[in-house]
Amino acid sequence: MKSPRSWSPASSSSVVPPQLTYGTGTVLRGSLLAIVATVLVSWDAVLFILAARLGASHRAAIFWKLLAAGIVNGIEAVFEHFDNSNEIRQFFALKNWLWFILTIGFTNAAVCTAISFSFLLTYTANGLLGYACNIIWGAFMGAIYLGDKLDIRIFVWSVIIFSGIAVMAWDTATQGDSQKIVGDCCGLGAGFLFAIFLTENRRAEQLGISIPIGLVLCISLLLTAFATFIVDFIIRPSVPGIGNISQTPFAAAFVAACDGLLMGIVSPLFGAAVESIPAARVSLIALCEIPIATVLVYIFYHQKQNSLGLIGDAIVLFGLLGNATSEVFISLQYPIQEDSATKTHSVPSLSKDTHHNLHKLSYLRNSSASLHAQSSSCGDFRSSTGSLAISDLINAKAPLLPPLLSSRSASSVVDSDDDQAMGLDVDAVSP
Repeated sequence: MKSPRSWSPASSSSVVPPQLTYGTGTVLRGSLLAIVATVLVSWDAVLFILAARLGASHRAAIFWKLLAAGIVNGIEAVFEHFDNSNEIRQFFALKNWLWFILTIGFTNAAVCTAISFSFLLTYTANGLLGYACNIIWGAFMGAIYLGDKLDIRIFVWSVIIFSGIAVMAWDTATQGDSQKIVGDCCGLGAGFLFAIFLTENRRAEQLGISIPIGLVLCISLLLTAFATFIVDFIIRPSVPGIGNISQTPFAAAFVAACDGLLMGIVSPLFGAAVESIPAARVSLIALCEIPIATVLVYIFYHQKQNSLGLIGDAIVLFGLLGNATSEVFISLQYPIQEDSATKTHSVPSLSKDTHHNLHKLSYLRNSSASLHAQSSSCGDFRSSTGSLAISDLINAKAPLLPPLLSSRSASSVVDSDDDQAMGLDVDAVSP
């Protein structure tokens, strides 16, 4: 049986990972840290709203939000990995409580945008419970941001969420593990991976498209299992020596920072490409995301050797592929176009014939208004001739009307029931 993963950068006895110990009120402090971490997640919505109010389009706002979070994730990863060698606290000379507040803040700011892998630091039964609660928590927050009604299902989910938070807070406070408090508290934002999927699926529902969630999840799970099998049973055993890349804290921090920056750039570019390129190419991009996620997981988490580590890989790839698969389903069914004038997303729901007919209708309305204005100045002409046919006026204004209308009489163009709707007062120009 494989031995569990050791997160220490080296097996040297000179390196002692720091431990966080609480005095009295440990459970209360752990709960407060969990609450603070939850509040910090809301920065995601604040940054997104700010970018939108500054005039950025929906897609651009998401891009800058994820890009900034990728940079923050790199900074957070440096903090997190230096903790293993006790160098970060020696360098900054910070107290325990301040250091952990900063670390939790950076971590939550990163993972709430669903591009951070750092929440997979803990592979315990309690950590798996936290992952389950985090997915529900992300769906709950995503529903709040999207303005959905708070139905009974979300209420039940919230009860499960806060029950899981209480368990994590108790375990964290009593064990006093610095790695655990960072991993568990920052995991409160990990569910945004699933919230992104819910967002895309809800957009499809608004367009009248039925996408079975179970089908998307099953496809993502199968692809995840396949990619995980390749990573852990084919690639990793066949490449000896690659495991030395993160045996030093500097190398580990560098890899983590590159991971955060790369995902902060790749993820929004993928989302932007989905809505701007033909749907046929979206599937290719989604397939390209599989090896990207595989390589990142392989480089970043190669040290783990236990079965729970495989579950960690599956969770990461599941989130990425779930989002990618949902994007493919929606884009193939109904691509979204962005209106450059209003910087909003619009759905091309009208056919070309309908657009052409509406254009002719608008043309006729404008022409009839001009016709009505000219008829008021034709009183003398009407009194001298005794009568004036509407068709004569229409033929006289033929260059202003569509060719199809210039050769037709008014009775064939405007029915009596449509006079008011068209804005044409027939009595005003009739004898």
